[in-house]
Amino acid sequence: MPTVLIADDTASIRFLIRTNLELAGFDVREAVDGLDCVERLRAAADAGDLPDVVTVDVMMPRQDGVSTVHTIRADERLRSEASTRESTPT
Repeated sequence: MPTVLIADDTASIRFLIRTNLELAGFDVREAVDGLDCVERLRAAADAGDLPDVVTVDVMMPRQDGVSTVHTIRADERLRSEASTRESTPT
C-alpha cells in the first residue's frame, strides 16, 4: 500500500486529507509542521521505511513548507526516495 506523509499545522486539514487518502487506499502518516516532517522523514529513513509521497503545506510555524522542501531535497537520504510537492491554496 502506498504511503503518504502529510505535513500541515492545521489538524482539521490533516484530518480531511487523511480521510480522503485512506478511502483511496493509502497508508497515511502525519506531521504537524515542517520540522516535524523532516524529523519524521529522517527517522523513517533510518528505519528503511520512507513514505512514497510527502505533501507539504506552505504556511506553517517553525519551518514553512518551502524551507521544508529545500531541507528534504538537500538531504540525499530523503530526496532520493521521497517525492515532494508544494501545495498552494486555491
